[in-house]
Amino acid sequence: MLNNIHILKILVKNFQEFVGSKLIDAYTQFKGIATLEFYDGEEIKYLTFSTIPDLEGIFLKNNSNKKKSNRHSIFPKLMGEIVQDVHLIENNRIIKFQLINFTIYFLLYGKSQNNILVVNSTNQIIDAFRHPREIIDSCFDYSTNSLRNINEFPLEYKILRAVANSNFLLGKHFAEEVLQQVGINPQSLLSDLAQNDFDLINKASINLISKIESSKTFYILSNQIENPETKSRDYEIIMSPILLTNFPQVIAKSDDVNYLITKTITLKRNKIRFNKLYKQLEQINLNFLKRSEKRVKDYFRIEEKRELVKKYQLFAELLYSAPNMKEKNLSQIELEDYEGNQIVISLNPKLTIIENINSYYLKSKKIAKDIEIAIKSYEKNEKEYNNHKDRYKELSSIVNTNTKSDYFDLEKYYDLEKHFKKYQDFYQSKMQQIEQNIAEKFRKIPLSDNATLYVGKDARNNDELTFGFGKANDLWFHLRGGSGSHCILKFMGKGDPPKEIIEKAAAIAAYYSSQRNAGYVPVIYTYRKFIRKPKGANPGAVVVAKEEVTMVQPKTFEL
Repeated sequence: MLNNIHILKILVKNFQEFVGSKLIDAYTQFKGIATLEFYDGEEIKYLTFSTIPDLEGIFLKNNSNKKKSNRHSIFPKLMGEIVQDVHLIENNRIIKFQLINFTIYFLLYGKSQNNILVVNSTNQIIDAFRHPREIIDSCFDYSTNSLRNINEFPLEYKILRAVANSNFLLGKHFAEEVLQQVGINPQSLLSDLAQNDFDLINKASINLISKIESSKTFYILSNQIENPETKSRDYEIIMSPILLTNFPQVIAKSDDVNYLITKTITLKRNKIRFNKLYKQLEQINLNFLKRSEKRVKDYFRIEEKRELVKKYQLFAELLYSAPNMKEKNLSQIELEDYEGNQIVISLNPKLTIIENINSYYLKSKKIAKDIEIAIKSYEKNEKEYNNHKDRYKELSSIVNTNTKSDYFDLEKYYDLEKHFKKYQDFYQSKMQQIEQNIAEKFRKIPLSDNATLYVGKDARNNDELTFGFGKANDLWFHLRGGSGSHCILKFMGKGDPPKEIIEKAAAIAAYYSSQRNAGYVPVIYTYRKFIRKPKGANPGAVVVAKEEVTMVQPKTFEL
């Protein structure tokens, strides 16, 4: 929603204050976020651009949390350049900052396509925020989108899809609002519409756009989504220049659009962090609660063992009444107990009666010792079980608590952080244990002090490595055009891994492939986020959306 073209038009009006300002710094402190500092002779203004999935956007900030420790400078050639003009490319989600010698293009297409490009006077890309190696020196050429009227889409299109992507450039949420206003089911097909319906939609769209672009008040809105199967609730948070029927909760409103964009991104980021951390902590608690509950339930078998102790002791005592203590080769003997009942006692035929007596006494003592240990363990296990149960109950209460507002808010996030800090030693030790257990499933090959390559062992192990262990921005390696292990590179340094690390990882990927004994072979590498598994595909089979290729000689390395 933050990269909706009508919201970008509003932002560009605000960005006119950058005209005449000097670019004095550009840097990134967090992965996927760039900050550009401009000075107008009186104050410094900060333009922030986020490419993080679900948190994409561009906005003006009045201050910056600049830190030296994790700061990485970008776009050095632009320092000192003066902004001449700022405008939105027609019918495109591209904001253009025209400088004296260069042009900055902010691409807000969404997800992996978001980027900042620096272009010279001949439209040659000289720098980029994301994937600079892939696009530097190429020519930047944007084409004006060819727009269609709503009635020009195929008749089998759903009405919502056609309205959202039509020449009105409304996007999903504004298109839903138009259809709400005219009373048309968004899931109907275009073929279901009469000409009068098209006229109503066109008129409502024009009115809505006018209302959007003239708005002086902006809102953070939320809706509630309930999963009918699990009965769990989730919330979608958006920033909008107008109130929307499908987003009835108003979280905040202001006449400062940049402030609300910042607040929206903060809320969404914390919601993502909350969900990720909560699921992680919930799984840890459930796993250990289940194990400790089983150990506690096992305790009740002690009563069976106590009866067995009594039985063996009774057998030993009764055997003293046997006529011949040295007799062997008996598999059983029938004797009378203390109440005059006849009972059959099993014997080891290799032992004499006296030896069988000793055997029964030893068995009873051993079981009694086991019971003693079990009782001591039970107290410990019961305490552990109650601790797990109480901690899980406390964790669950965070999401079950009715807060003042009917949407995700910072209060829940802070409560979860407090819970995590309270049990920090327990959670961190379990998280490290889980990571270690996962990592041990794969071949682990250190490449440097801050780079480790993990290699799959078979097809199913490859899937687990790529989609279970690999993170979105880890590099993924595989032999091109042949079978082999999936490889995930974990790099803890700043920026991208150096060339020598990439070449080492590629050589190992070639070594653990069908071309181990070949000369130079091609190996592809890409970010894990560009790997997907088609539905129904065999174990280990994947589709690569984007790749680079390097020629290497198969070999393995050790520090």
